[in-house]
Amino acid sequence: MSRSTFASLVRRREHAGGSSDVRGALVDRGADPWIASLGVSPSREIRSRHRNAVLCMDIDPVEGRYLLSGSLDPTVAIYDLQAASPPPQRPRAAAAPLPVHAPIVRIGRSHQHAHRFGVTACEWYPVDSGVFCTASFDGTVRVWDANAESVACAFQLDDRVECAAISPPTAPQCLVAAGAGTTARLCDPVSGALTHTFVGHAGRVLCVRWLPASGFVVATGSSDGQVRLWDIRRAGTLAMLDLYRTAAESGAGVVGAGDRGGGAAEHVEVPSWSTSRRRALVRAHDGAVTAIATMPDGRSLLTAGTDSEVRLWDPGDGARVWRNRLISFPSAFNRASRQRQVAIGCRHLFFPSGSAVQVYALDTGRPKTTLRGQMDTINTCCWVPEHGALASGGADGTILLWEPTKTADEKVFEESAQHDGSDWSDSD
Repeated sequence: MSRSTFASLVRRREHAGGSSDVRGALVDRGADPWIASLGVSPSREIRSRHRNAVLCMDIDPVEGRYLLSGSLDPTVAIYDLQAASPPPQRPRAAAAPLPVHAPIVRIGRSHQHAHRFGVTACEWYPVDSGVFCTASFDGTVRVWDANAESVACAFQLDDRVECAAISPPTAPQCLVAAGAGTTARLCDPVSGALTHTFVGHAGRVLCVRWLPASGFVVATGSSDGQVRLWDIRRAGTLAMLDLYRTAAESGAGVVGAGDRGGGAAEHVEVPSWSTSRRRALVRAHDGAVTAIATMPDGRSLLTAGTDSEVRLWDPGDGARVWRNRLISFPSAFNRASRQRQVAIGCRHLFFPSGSAVQVYALDTGRPKTTLRGQMDTINTCCWVPEHGALASGGADGTILLWEPTKTADEKVFEESAQHDGSDWSDSD
């Protein structure tokens, strides 16, 4: 697709406007009662048409209604969470069926632009619910026009792509960061070119995330246990997260512009042996890094690894020094061999662990509840703020929707009644 065609598509979609719904903010008020009442939705269900594991999901940030999913089959599907089909008629003795959210878009193997192998990443364009990107084990990254169900731009990388992420609205233009092999590549849909190659990881890049507060900084995590930060405006690794760095001390745990572990392909320099050995010892996790998420402030990071640890990271004075907050998230069991998508919403972390979702208070790491109901391993979670709900995708191809089984007010009333009862005695 030409530069002018993609640019006009983006401009047309940006000028279309978005939703002004504020339900996500309202839901956040009664966070704990709301979270405690989550269960498999009693009022509706998502009818997944995936025939193999669901690997990735995303909810559109503009309207908060379109759920995007990618699978190992390899198919891509879109569900409208605000429009369910009426349930089919059943005999009177049978249990009443639930309204169903079936795919409104399904891109399967027969589609002319379908991926050949599993879809490892899918993400909406942050300012538009008509553009999204996908990545695949077939080594391609594709930007789609959701309305036309066609590819606007495609990139062929030289290795299978494990992850991809679209730049935030704070970025100067639409860019897609993708992990392929031991490198991360920067794709420019406007020019159709691969503009940067970030070199430095010794293991496969499994996850990638942009920092919304900056718009220029990308974080990558790999199977070597490292998390590296890159500034797309310069060559070299900007910083590395060190699990032993718990105080923002000047110059410690830093890989700056003078220590070039990678960066733009045209500026790569070979570091000295001593520098290379020093960098190799820096780890964010004692195992593969399977998830990177940004905190609500857009500046801090959350990472998860196969060492069954979840860590929160705060930037110090500037983007080059990061501090491990030393917050423990107990029972965060993780033995994933590829990216496992976590979700953050309503001041809580939703962490897939086996066939359950562990729910933690985001700021303290305190366990709140465990969501059980999926029949197989959960690979991905996605918070749906407009509905105060969670979607989870499993290795059996199913997608479950978790919603409050009781209203927040009912939950508060019950907790208050229990508390009042425990304080009562005959002497009162």
